[in-house]
Amino acid sequence: MALMFSAAALCSFCTQGFAQPFTKADSGWVPIFNGKDYSGLYSRMYNGPISNYPNVNVIFTVKYAGTDTAEMYVKPGGATLGTIRTDYKHFRLRVQYHFDDVGGHNAGLLYAIDESYPRMGGDGTTAKGNWPRSIECQMLQGDAGDAFSIQQVTFDTKVTGGKWDPNGKAIKVCEHGCDGRDFGANPELDKNTTDWTDEEAIVRGADSAIHLVQHVPVFKLWNIRITDNSGKDMVPAQPWGVGSLGLEAEGAVVHYRRFEVMELPATGPNYLNRLFLDAPGQGESLMAKATYTIKWRKIGDFKTVKLEYDAGSGWKTVADNVDNSGSYAWTVPSEATQGLKVRISGPDYVRADTSGTNAIATALAGSERAAGRRFTYGDKSLSLSSAAPGWVIRIEDAAGRLVRELGVPAESGDLSWDGKDAAGRALPRSAFFARLVAPDGRRGGAHALK
Repeated sequence: MALMFSAAALCSFCTQGFAQPFTKADSGWVPIFNGKDYSGLYSRMYNGPISNYPNVNVIFTVKYAGTDTAEMYVKPGGATLGTIRTDYKHFRLRVQYHFDDVGGHNAGLLYAIDESYPRMGGDGTTAKGNWPRSIECQMLQGDAGDAFSIQQVTFDTKVTGGKWDPNGKAIKVCEHGCDGRDFGANPELDKNTTDWTDEEAIVRGADSAIHLVQHVPVFKLWNIRITDNSGKDMVPAQPWGVGSLGLEAEGAVVHYRRFEVMELPATGPNYLNRLFLDAPGQGESLMAKATYTIKWRKIGDFKTVKLEYDAGSGWKTVADNVDNSGSYAWTVPSEATQGLKVRISGPDYVRADTSGTNAIATALAGSERAAGRRFTYGDKSLSLSSAAPGWVIRIEDAAGRLVRELGVPAESGDLSWDGKDAAGRALPRSAFFARLVAPDGRRGGAHALK
């Protein structure tokens, strides 16, 4: 009975996981902190004038540079770290953080930052003070996700007992002349811990913002604007929905990592339902006609998803109305090229894909090679229809020692082995094994040639 290389077997090693570099983010997310240095960021010390951008390493240092867990480690002291870019408007902003110990330590995630306005505590001349005009998504231990108005950035929300409640009392939040400037998250998920905490803000310009802790919505605010120092709305109105993004530390040692942003279109859903495509991913090699598992994660309660692929000629449907279970067995089409991409989408334009920098580097397309070519040894026949040019077939004995190595034809034609070693000597009839080896040394499974 002839033995055949199945497409899946030929590339059984192609989907093995490798440690991802720091810059590998979920599809759509872009690192603000690059894992190596503070390119694109500025720092401001406590009481530093607006015109002064001190060396960021005075307070912020980098730990574990270039790894999955690269951190912005903040020494004791106070400072703000922000983006030099100032036009973020519709986006999702997220970070992971933790403190070294428990003690009511404080820090925060800032958005809609305006560094041109005199800072809180400034006298309008020397412009010295602490925090810039902005909204803070609080990180104070025990109060993560609280919403904090800074420098008359004003918004509306609803609360009961000082905490967010969609059915509570409608209030106006600002620093002076309003119902207060700091209101609590609900549910309160941070229990004054030293564990890593996930925090995110989903911001829709001046329209609204949602704070999430551990991926759970804990605060919603809307109608973001500037009021005067008596709390009265400006006339004409001054919507406030654009600015820098930043982090602030208030004296305690704090660790930040995964500081990332996803920019959103100006119109669309609120992005509470979200998808994260885990596999296939950047750098994976997929064999045409082989079957792989598409894997994804979700946030939100939606039942079905749509799967698509793009092999260079536009998006085509893999399957629609697929159960949102997190996995789907997919047979790679024969038209696969080096530009192969995969996309998963859900309701309200929720989408995760491998476009752009996350494109799958297949390099294993089968459509340009003769589908019927084979490797033969005596009466044994193995298919080469899915083998890529540049690969070799390694012939080994029962002990795994190399006997002969044969190059796979570039485009078409069969390949055979005459039973001789590399020196041309005939080998006794015995048990031999053939395996495909990629140009970078990756090895496929061994196939018996008895």
